[in-house]
Amino acid sequence: MNRLIVKFALAVAMALFVSFTAVTFIFHQSYITTMEEEAVPLANYLFNGVPELIRAASDDERAVILQALAKELNTKANIEPLSSSRLTDGHREMIAREQVPITAEQGHSGATFFLPLDNDSVIAIGPLKPGFGPGFWDYVLILLVVFIVAAVTATAMSAPFVRRLNRLEATAVRIGQGDLSARAEESSNDAVGSLARSFNEMAERNQQLLEAHRATLQAVSHELRTPAARIRFGLEMLSETKDPEKFSDRLKAIDEDLIELDHLVTELLELNRSEVVGTDERESLLVMDLFNQVLKKAEEYCLSLNIEVNAPPDLAVFVVPRLFRRALRNLLSNAVRYAKTQVTLTARENGDMVEVIVDDDGPGVPGDHRGTIFQPFARLDDSRSRKTGGVGLGLAIVARVVASHGGQVELTDAPSGGARFITRWPTAMSLGKIGR
Repeated sequence: MNRLIVKFALAVAMALFVSFTAVTFIFHQSYITTMEEEAVPLANYLFNGVPELIRAASDDERAVILQALAKELNTKANIEPLSSSRLTDGHREMIAREQVPITAEQGHSGATFFLPLDNDSVIAIGPLKPGFGPGFWDYVLILLVVFIVAAVTATAMSAPFVRRLNRLEATAVRIGQGDLSARAEESSNDAVGSLARSFNEMAERNQQLLEAHRATLQAVSHELRTPAARIRFGLEMLSETKDPEKFSDRLKAIDEDLIELDHLVTELLELNRSEVVGTDERESLLVMDLFNQVLKKAEEYCLSLNIEVNAPPDLAVFVVPRLFRRALRNLLSNAVRYAKTQVTLTARENGDMVEVIVDDDGPGVPGDHRGTIFQPFARLDDSRSRKTGGVGLGLAIVARVVASHGGQVELTDAPSGGARFITRWPTAMSLGKIGR
């Protein structure tokens, strides 16, 4: 943006310079023309004819000549002594040396000319208002020159930006028509180039979201179809069951399938909510406080495991509290599900990000599954996941929550041999903003 402002400022300065040069030339030509046509003949008449005529006239004739001259020039004309206060010493010296036969006194209403008459007096004529300069059509020409220069400059400066904005608009239209792979040109570092890069980032994000939604919908259709089919089959079998004990078992199976459906819908809603995060929802919070809040609920289902927490007491993150807690609960739940004896929560500062690490000492994640484990409904062992109550959305929610905060999630091997999940979150902007 700063480069764009500098470019336009330089263009305006250049346009003003060209306009000033053109206007100066027009004024100069107008003055020269008018001087040649009007001022030169007037000067010759004053400087050559009048002094000689007055020198040869009597006092009465001089008064008549001066009166006629004043009327003709629409000013005053009289004879003043050389000692007049209107004459400076410099004027008198110039007249005495006869180097300059005329001197001028500048005033607000024009110029007064002092023509040498004899050794003791001068003829004062004035003030004379300028009788030459730009006329009406000169001002029209000046206005046209300024307008044309400004218009040409504005067109030359805006045309490249308009063309690039038109291409950006065409790209937006293509995306609106369904071509999600369309991208804008990023050939410059100015404001339009920055806009194009932001547009492409948005388009890339939207394409990823739409592709993720398509994949999620396909998986959802499969996941919903299975419990729905079991419920339908259970209802059909229920009408044929006469044994009260079997009747009760089938009702219980139907209820479990309904609970599974309810849990699946809840997880899907949470998955969608985790994709959009407003910055106004974020707060600066201590990581240790968030750890303690999650651990209080985790103690109910992991009594047989040892959970270790390592975090600096003043380390803070800038997050949406409910989403951070949900992501941490999902990671902790996943670690508890597969850990043998030990789960470790660690938080540490790394540059402008805070790393939250969850380790377990379970079987770990094979390398060929690490690329798909964060996708919706992904399971390492389908039968084992169903047995433990998972629907395959927990880690997908983690990935989307972290991404919505501008962070990353990474899966590696833990020192204990299990899985290590590393999530990176934005650090708190100021510890003074921390709220507990």
